[in-house]
Amino acid sequence: MALALGRIDAAAARGQLEAAMALAREQSAVALEFRAACSLARLVEKNGERPKARELLETRYAAFTEGHETRDLREGKQLLEELSR
Repeated sequence: MALALGRIDAAAARGQLEAAMALAREQSAVALEFRAACSLARLVEKNGERPKARELLETRYAAFTEGHETRDLREGKQLLEELSR
């Protein structure tokens, strides 16, 4: 949000998203880590790092054995498919 509003630059946004992922991982909040990974993947892809964006999502999406009908996982899967093209 802050990036979209021009309050921070892409590098700062990336750092904040990476920090969010680390915090979620520490708290075993897998769904929140995945949500942050989706946002980071979008940012990374916009910076021309499509393989890195796909890598961010592949391992995290594969970790889910259930809940694939949830909005976050449906949208994450769609993003992953787009990044795989």
